[in-house]
Amino acid sequence: MRKQRNNRPRTFLTVSLAALFLFAAPSAVFGAETPTPGTEPPSANVTMEYRYTQGDTAAIPETITQFGRNYDLVSQEAPVLESSLPINRTYTYRFDGAILPEDLAAIEQLQNVAVTPVDLVFEREVDKAYTDFYPNNDVKKLPQFKEFEVTSGITESGVETRVLELAGVSYEVAEKEDGLPTLYKANMVFRGVETGKEVGYYVVDTVYSTVRQEGSTNTYVIVATYEPVGDIVPAASTETETNVVEEVPPVPIPEGEFTPSEQAKLDDQTGNPFVDIANNNVPLGNGSITSAWSLLSLILAVIALVTTVFTIGSVLLGRRYRRSMDELGAVDKENRRQKNSFILAVLTCAFGVLTFLIWLVLDDRSLPMVWFNRYTDLVFVFFLLNIVLFIARRTAIHKIEQEPDSLESGNIA
Repeated sequence: MRKQRNNRPRTFLTVSLAALFLFAAPSAVFGAETPTPGTEPPSANVTMEYRYTQGDTAAIPETITQFGRNYDLVSQEAPVLESSLPINRTYTYRFDGAILPEDLAAIEQLQNVAVTPVDLVFEREVDKAYTDFYPNNDVKKLPQFKEFEVTSGITESGVETRVLELAGVSYEVAEKEDGLPTLYKANMVFRGVETGKEVGYYVVDTVYSTVRQEGSTNTYVIVATYEPVGDIVPAASTETETNVVEEVPPVPIPEGEFTPSEQAKLDDQTGNPFVDIANNNVPLGNGSITSAWSLLSLILAVIALVTTVFTIGSVLLGRRYRRSMDELGAVDKENRRQKNSFILAVLTCAFGVLTFLIWLVLDDRSLPMVWFNRYTDLVFVFFLLNIVLFIARRTAIHKIEQEPDSLESGNIA
């Protein structure tokens, strides 16, 4: 019987994959494909074959490196005769990291490793900018939805049409006429979801072939399984991404102009103050507006005019009353009444007329209507003086009528 040689143990990798994977990536790269929905991708565990001849010992490494990622040994099967295995054996696993182009180029030299990139469809938020011109800045009159061409991970062309929803708008005054805006530029942003396709992972197929042995020496194979450890850089991120569109910052409303809500009310005005008040179509306004007339100024002017007319009538009635008293020989109270009321009456009428004239001259009734404008404060000052003088005159007349020597029928309105 021939004595068996006691050589140094020899450990082989079928087709030397363990060593090659330290530096290279796949030999054949097939066209990218999208997995069928509902199918599970291969396991991320790596299967390796280690060969040794009878009388030798197989050295199974505890850690290997594939495509720059470390794998730890988790299990190994019992040795089996290589001759009992199929001639070609393929092991498939999933690699979730990024494979560099230089790695792909290096692995092309191998004939027993194939790497197939697998595309995954993902969703991300997308913003689309759109600009149009409108006669007013009423947000309600803008299109709430609009179709845009976006990227697609499910069509052959890579693009598709989707309906996006209005997410924001800012206005610019495009044209003015007589100081009033007649055309607005609306900078709109529509938002929605688009799909894309990127490499999600790689399917690695490693083929081991039975090596024909001469003589009676048996060759054994141990199949070892490794699991990935540590962090890697993903081939593609399936997280939601956002295409950032630079949004136009809101244009500040110039002094004296209107907010969008105020402009909407102005656009709906009928010209009838009573109807517009009932429909809440009269904006509050502010102390800077000159492009609209003030409803409050009109009310103050009318009240001041009424007090003026009432005061004039009171003076005329008082003179008629004094003439009748002179004819009857009544005590002449004219000097006292004139001293207490005539000057006040003149001043009341003067400020009343001024209040109405100031409103009439400064406010243009052909413009839209607001409660307050730039001239309301001035109208209010003259109105207040008119009312104070009116009340002062009425108080003075009341005191005279309450004097003991006043004539019973001598009440002056």
